[in-house]
Amino acid sequence: MTLDANTANNFLLVSDHLRSIRSGRIRQNRQDLAQRFDLSICVLGSPCFTCGRHYWEVDVGTSTEWDLGVCSESVHRKRRIQLTTEHGFWTVSLRTGGRLSASTVPLTFLFVDCKLQ
Repeated sequence: MTLDANTANNFLLVSDHLRSIRSGRIRQNRQDLAQRFDLSICVLGSPCFTCGRHYWEVDVGTSTEWDLGVCSESVHRKRRIQLTTEHGFWTVSLRTGGRLSASTVPLTFLFVDCKLQ
């Protein structure tokens, strides 16, 4: 899986090899494309898929807040979004304090035996 830089919010720093991102404080001067997330700090992976089984190994390091998941191709990208299943996102999120949850409404809290990295 590689990241699609054409979808990356301008506050995300995408690596040259399109395999890692980090949130930055300086706005990148990228072209305003229809597929780019403008307000929400998101980036999509490529290629897309429509069926089958898929998995990824993701290194979140020591980050205390993150969201990882998949979304439908039709999600809104030009406004603030909510990462919920009702809006086409299926995610797992970590928030400050170690709260891990799935993107259902209401949230489904998840419990793991070890700290995710």
